Amino acid sequence: ELYAQNAVVVMNRKSAPEFIGLKNANGTPIFYEQYKEGKNDTLSSMIVIYDDTMPAYEDAAAGDIVVLIGDLKRYLGITHTNYDIRLEDKITQKGYTGYYFETMAGGNVMLPEAFVPIKKK
Repeated sequence: ELYAQNAVVVMNRKSAPEFIGLKNANGTPIFYEQYKEGKNDTLSSMIVIYDDTMPAYEDAAAGDIVVLIGDLKRYLGITHTNYDIRLEDKITQKGYTGYYFETMAGGNVMLPEAFVPIKKK
């Protein structure tokens, strides 16, 4: 419960249809498509964040994580801000300039208990 108030649902947007039509014990739908009104979709009142790098439910193998529920404030994202930009013009035509750009990014879960992975059966 400590992390539930900040929890969000992370899934591939192709997985969303799997949740449309699901209802709670009272018969109330638990998934609301609200993007047409300029709002985030919600699942059981948690904001849905679409991450298309996660496997879509229909394409996932048994045991793959298809949904992640968690408090993203308990995730540490790191971006290296010292950029290395070099001009390299070995392949372009006259009048065009090519640039090589490099950076590092990563992250790590700080509190694993703040996340619940949902796997496909």
